[in-house]
Formats: sequence, structure tokens, C-alpha cells
Amino acid sequence: MTTDEIKAKVGERVTEAEMVAMLKSNPIGTSPNDVRVRSGVLSFSFGPQGVRLTGAEIRTPLPINPSANGLEN
Repeated sequence: MTTDEIKAKVGERVTEAEMVAMLKSNPIGTSPNDVRVRSGVLSFSFGPQGVRLTGAEIRTPLPINPSANGLEN
């Protein structure tokens, strides 16, 4: 699922398949230089009426500063 599709579902009931698709689309690590942080944080509410997506925070990795890693030429 794309981030826009996930954001559109906030506050709505989601199926098991949709929940799995959301989790799979937010893998740990978005580039070789990240610190193994999920690319998004999803909040779900579980109750008798089913699963509801209550929040979606999409994260973007910070730009890499080569001098901070000792990679200057």
C-alpha cells in the first residue's frame, strides 16, 4: 500500500489483509544508511467491531551528511 492509501484509511475499519499490506509496506530500513527505523508508525485499535486504523505517521529518513560519517574526500 502507498502512504496516501494508508493515510486515507485512518479512522476506518480495515480487514486483516489490509492490515498486513500496511505493515508490509512499512519495512524496517528504507536505505543502506538508515538506522533500522520503521518508515512509518501505524496505530491500530482492536475491538468487538473489528480492527480500526487510528493513526499513521509516515517517516522520511534524514539526508546523509558525508562529513558526519567520515566519508569526505
